[in-house]
Formats: sequence, C-alpha cells, structure tokens
Amino acid sequence: MSPRGLARLPGAVVEGEALDAYSADSGPCRVRPLAVVMPRDAADVARTVRFARRSRIGVTPRGGGTGLAGGAVGGGIVMDMRRMAGVRCGRSSVTAGPGASKGRLDAMLARRGRILGPNPSVGPYCTVGGMLATNAAGSRSLRYGTMIDSVLAVEFVDGTGRLRRLPGDGALSARILGVARRTDSAAFPCTSKNSSGYRLDAVRGAADSARILAGSEGTLGVITSVRLRTHEAPRRRRLEVLAYRSILRAAADCAGLAAAGPSTLEIIDYNILRYIGRPVPAGTRCLLMVETCGAPARGHRGAVVASTRSGPEIDRWWRQRDRSLSYSIRAAPGGGMHNIMEDAAVPVARLPELVRAIWKVCAGSGMRPIIYGHAGDGNLHLRLAGRGGTAGMARRYFAAVRSLGGTMTAEHGDGTARAGYLRAQYGAGTVARFAELKALLDPYGVLNPGKVLPLRAA
Repeated sequence: MSPRGLARLPGAVVEGEALDAYSADSGPCRVRPLAVVMPRDAADVARTVRFARRSRIGVTPRGGGTGLAGGAVGGGIVMDMRRMAGVRCGRSSVTAGPGASKGRLDAMLARRGRILGPNPSVGPYCTVGGMLATNAAGSRSLRYGTMIDSVLAVEFVDGTGRLRRLPGDGALSARILGVARRTDSAAFPCTSKNSSGYRLDAVRGAADSARILAGSEGTLGVITSVRLRTHEAPRRRRLEVLAYRSILRAAADCAGLAAAGPSTLEIIDYNILRYIGRPVPAGTRCLLMVETCGAPARGHRGAVVASTRSGPEIDRWWRQRDRSLSYSIRAAPGGGMHNIMEDAAVPVARLPELVRAIWKVCAGSGMRPIIYGHAGDGNLHLRLAGRGGTAGMARRYFAAVRSLGGTMTAEHGDGTARAGYLRAQYGAGTVARFAELKALLDPYGVLNPGKVLPLRAA
C-alpha cells in the first residue's frame, strides 16, 4: 500500500508499466519502485525528500539509467531528474541541472571550442547528475581527470529536505573538512581514479567540500545544480593504434606510454577486436589506442596498425571503442555475464599483475574473461563468457586488487553490487568515517539506502 499523499508529489507515477521501466538500470539489479516522481526544480526535490522523511521511505535519484551497479534503482521513490536539464555555459565553466544530457552539453560546448574532461562511452545518453554521482571518467581522464577534478560547486537537497550549497555553505564545509581530517588517507587506493566509498581523501580544505558529492550516488544529497570546469578543445590530435600478440606485453608497455602524457590510452582484447572490422596482423591478441596532442607514441613494443591526424578518422576509431560493452555482450555465448568485478583499477605500473589476477580467478571456473578499458589509468572492464559458476570469484579478485594498491571500482560506483565489499576495501575505521559523513547529510537515512554503504553500516 502506498503512503497517503504519494500520488500528489511532482509528476508522480504510482502504478502501471511505467514502474517496471524504472526497475532496472543498465546492470542486472532489479527492484520495482513504489513510485516515480519527476521534479521540475529544487523546490520539487525538497518537497519529495521531506515527504520521504515523514513517510520513512527511501528516495533514489536517477538520470539516464546507464549505470551498471544498481545505484539508480530502489524500492521506494525513484526521482527521475531529467526535467531539470538547464545548461548555462560560461567562459571556463558550465552550470547544468542534474538531468542535462552529456550529449547536449558536448554540443553546446563544441560551439564554443570547449570540452568537459570526463567522457564516458555512454556520453550521448548519461546525465550530468549521474556522472557526478558515480565520479564518472572515461578515456580522457589521463589528461583531464574525473568528475571529482571537474566539480567547482554543487547545489543539492540533503536528507532533511534542506537546500544546501557547497562550498558556499561555510559551516557545512567546515564540518565535512573535520570528518576528512579524521580519516586515514592511507586507507585509500593508490590509483588515479576511484569511485568506491566517499572521497574524503580529496577534501583537503573547505574549498574542496563540493568534491564529497562525487561518487556519492545520491546517498548524501539529491543534486539540483552543478558547476563544472571546462577545457579548451585540443587543436591538434594524433591517434596511434598498436597491435600486440600478448596482452601482458601490452599491459607492461602502459606505464611508459602513460608517463609521456597522452590524452588517452585504451585497451581492447581479441574478443572485442573481431567486431571492429579493422585489418590487424595475424595473431593479434589486443590493441592499445593512444591519442596525443600531436607527438607520436614512443617507447612501446606494439606494431603500429594505424596512425592518423584526421579528426573524423580518429572519431571513427573512438566510436568503435565506445561500443566495447555491446561488443563484449555479443562476444559471449548467451549474451555474457555481468559481474561485480567489471570496474577495478590498480596503479598502471601493476597492470600486468591485474591481468594475471583476472586469469587466476577465472582458471577452473569455466568462464573466459573479456577485457577492455582505460589502460592508462590501470582500469580494466571485465565481462565473463561461459557457463561456469562465479561463486567466490569476486571475493578473491577484490583481495588481489587490494593487494596491488587498487580499487574495486574506478568510475562506475559501488551501488548495491559492491557495497557489501566496502569494509574489506577500506577497513572498519574508514567505513566509520563514511557513516559519520552519511549521518551529517542524511540523518534519517532516506537518501538511496543500501548504496555505497551497506544498510548495516549506514
């Protein structure tokens, strides 16, 4: 039975097939919501959160539904943010509503010769709010960083229904900084990207307080507006595609290639390569794709199968790389298996060890690994093909990732899928600091319960 008054919330849908459409994101998690609301502004958001607080039901913000870890599904109120899609472009920043699509934002910035640094492969479909909520990155993070490096200011509704602004709210910023200073920074992974837990390690001063929303997946506040740093679009581009007969040799070359400062350094294995339809040398097991601002890639052992400065040709290669997820599904019998091991990252110098760890956990399981991802950040996406079992594989894999100084999720977020492994990733002390931050901004526990922090730790 729905709580009384639920149907009067902004744009509320409380029955019918529409609820089924919001029962999943792009991952395997399935939860039918009690209702869907569609706010038009911050006042609508605040009204919905206050209702949820009084009714003791959860609120789950949702953008484009492109996430893979179950962060945008919930059994309470799902809040579809796509009506809040305004965009204002400034000289070196952009202010956007949470529902603004990345595709529309890119088009507006392109007319001004600007780009947003993070560029997930689902860019045409994901939203700005969702990108911040997962600390999204993509292929350009080597040069421009992730969303946590782009965020300048955030407006959001906290778990009491109050509209807050960071870093503008000095008192709140100071309290967040206090929690950050009591947090052991050594507990965080030694990676260039990390979307696991709350990024208290990135808050070094009160001016950094807006960063705490990056990767928080709607559990600390419902984002209503965000101001992001933009960059001048590169005037010169060069792409080199390198073929390797061994994925280990390719992985071993990545640290040197990344040290030269490319814009991107991506990897795709043979499972995906066959769908791209480009000629490569016989015996090729993987490709590295290296984009720079003009200089050729040096210090590698790959065979150069393409080298171009043509913008349209470079973009064609990247469109094919961006289809890796769909290609990986096609490459696996029965559509492949989504798994919670799909987004780990380690320091790039230890990338060959991560490849070996993948092989080790798959050995004897009947599962074949399909690998692609952001090699320059040590971030590999993994899909499993086969009809074997996965029992215990995630626990063993995440233990190996931690031993390499890595994170279980670099850019997709913990969601529901990985929340249960948070204590193993960080330890009890750091998780206690996460819970302290959660209580500061969501004292009633209504914001996306069970995501990031498992329910027992929230």
